[in-house]
Amino acid sequence: MLLFVVGAIVFIQVRTDTGPAPTVASPQQAVQPDPEQTNVLGEKPGGKLVPAAQKVASTFAMSTLRREDLAGSWKLATAELRGPVTRTQWLAGELPIPPYPVRSLASTTFKVISSKPDRVLLQLLVLPPVGDKQVDPVRYDMTLEKTGGRWLVSYLTPYAPVAVQKDG
Repeated sequence: MLLFVVGAIVFIQVRTDTGPAPTVASPQQAVQPDPEQTNVLGEKPGGKLVPAAQKVASTFAMSTLRREDLAGSWKLATAELRGPVTRTQWLAGELPIPPYPVRSLASTTFKVISSKPDRVLLQLLVLPPVGDKQVDPVRYDMTLEKTGGRWLVSYLTPYAPVAVQKDG
């Protein structure tokens, strides 16, 4: 009986802990990790985006998810993210990232999960166009890495299932 009660308490705590509130990225924010904690990769929970990283995240998400300016998004992707996809395939829209009809990043939030000076892990919540009942919001996970003095995207994938057409 005691084991059941302890298990129930742990289950409720885990299910109701939503973590820190999301932060909306703005050009005025800078990476300021918590000096108290680090994870296995040496990253600190939370933090904020420096303007250069925020610009790369916004530009890459918009161009890649909407399949616009794919030549620009190719330049912002690491070789790791591109994987076996050739530049020709990338420019034809054959990316390792599913498309999404993003309206603008003014309605997309960036939540910094963890950071260190040369790496930031983000969650993006992208929303469908206003009034669009055919597409659901989708959360993407993104990793930015500072390589050769510039920020590049090394990972972008939907956390939830890709947006699907609804019936009716």
